Amino acid sequence: MERQRFYTLQQLIKLYGFSRQHFYNEHARGRLVMRKAGSRTVVLAEDLDAWVKTFETLPVDQAVAA
Repeated sequence: MERQRFYTLQQLIKLYGFSRQHFYNEHARGRLVMRKAGSRTVVLAEDLDAWVKTFETLPVDQAVAA
């Protein structure tokens, strides 16, 4: 199955569990590239990958057990 080329904000909210405001804050901070496709705000798959790579690595001794 081919990967999606872009994601809507609604899809990202469902996939990642972050709020709409969180995604807009990340965009305002320059961490997440958003684009307009008509009236929809979308994030390209490669921009999403780049954003995920900016997540801070949590040291093992600070990890919370699930």
